[in-house]
Amino acid sequence: MSPTIYIVIFLYLLATLIIGYLSSRDSTTVDYVAGGQNNPYWVVGAGYIAEYLSASSFLGIVGIIYVQGFMPNGAYVGSVIGYMGCLALFGPLLRRFGQFTIPDFLGDRYDSNFVRGLSAAVIFIGYIFYVTIQFIGVGLLFQLIFDIPYFVAVIIAAGIVGIYTLLGGMKATAYVDVFQLLFAWVSAGIIITVTVLKGGGMYNIIGNIEKHYPHFFTSDAGLGDPWVVWSLIFIWIFGTLARADTVSRVFLAKNEREVYKAILFTTPFIWASGLMFFILGMAGRSLLPGLEGVEAETIYLIAAQEWVPPVITGIAFAGLLSAAQSTASGQLMVSSLAVGRDIYGKFLGEKIKKRKITEEEMIKMTKIILIVMVLLTMGVALMRLSWITTFANLSAATTGPAFLVTWLGGFFWKGSTKQGAASALIVGALLGSYTFLFGFSIPAAPWLVGPVFTLIVTATVFIVVSKFTKTTENSLKVYDSIVEKRRQKVKVG
Repeated sequence: MSPTIYIVIFLYLLATLIIGYLSSRDSTTVDYVAGGQNNPYWVVGAGYIAEYLSASSFLGIVGIIYVQGFMPNGAYVGSVIGYMGCLALFGPLLRRFGQFTIPDFLGDRYDSNFVRGLSAAVIFIGYIFYVTIQFIGVGLLFQLIFDIPYFVAVIIAAGIVGIYTLLGGMKATAYVDVFQLLFAWVSAGIIITVTVLKGGGMYNIIGNIEKHYPHFFTSDAGLGDPWVVWSLIFIWIFGTLARADTVSRVFLAKNEREVYKAILFTTPFIWASGLMFFILGMAGRSLLPGLEGVEAETIYLIAAQEWVPPVITGIAFAGLLSAAQSTASGQLMVSSLAVGRDIYGKFLGEKIKKRKITEEEMIKMTKIILIVMVLLTMGVALMRLSWITTFANLSAATTGPAFLVTWLGGFFWKGSTKQGAASALIVGALLGSYTFLFGFSIPAAPWLVGPVFTLIVTATVFIVVSKFTKTTENSLKVYDSIVEKRRQKVKVG
């Protein structure tokens, strides 16, 4: 492999570590937890986009589209709708509410440390699957670049992300994301353009696909079940409408106005993403027939290695690295904070030490949990149990309905109770995981796909339990403050 590729990769990795180190200097607790809460819209927006672009985008989605055609792209269609809906619907509300994390909001709104801890646990478990994806992607890339065993590549990949995230927290994650977004978008644009040109243009690629793979553009991939694609779409709409790691980026903004500007900044990038990686999967199917199983997830790597000059190869590889690292670092921070700050700092630690836990102790525990998370996800990545997209879909199915119901109830229903919220979190996470892993269908109602069924059941449980239990005085005060802030915003507008 050309020395130019190694130089570009080395400079990129060095830059991320330097940014992480500089971000850790004179860092305060607010810097570590929420990036200082003084960032402009383009920092918030860049982080949101970088979180969206992951190894699942560059490798997993492209590979599964290669194998199954349009049908699995339902995951991307759903995620585009969900991501933008999440930022637009919940972003301003959460920033207006204040605090630093999603469990912060749920714990205060429902006046319950149990709900706080339970939501943190769901986040931690759900994001194990998604962080694993990033380490698999970077491991495959390092294996290709350096010709090293896969397990060594995964260890190196996890180590690099873990180091700069551990050093600078959310502040490092925010600043590194701005740098990484440049690599991700430039590299994706170049590789997709080159691949399309190599295939003779879109008209020629589409014609070749229609001729040799007649089921490619159907919604059921020739399986005879058109509701499969809708199941994926709903998994990702619900999963990303209440995506804790991405919407947590709004806590970095210096005010609510910057959140609205971030929405406008991110919209064209997010909508373009769904089209870009579908085109790459389709072009790969036309140009590289015969890839077996998970080999299809290497289309981007093949194109970057074989069809462009070495300097572009280096940029393309750095782009994949940046996409995986930005997503992994954000999810590592959100999941580690959920345990270190919200479970230990606000709940468990106080019971153990019989006193309030200081912010310094919370940060220390968060760093310990981050190391544990890195080791845990690295171990799962080493096993390479399934397709990358399987892990992504499972993560969305586990967290989606559980959080969507509790968030909506918390913001818009005064009668929501902590018992209802706890029940919804448990039922939503367990039922969402079960229906995805084992399948769900009712022949008489084919439209009632697993995600929709899970959402209906979760919402029903939430409403019924809340109706038979009582809200606390503190919970009502928090709800009234949310309503008052919303009214003030309307008056100002």
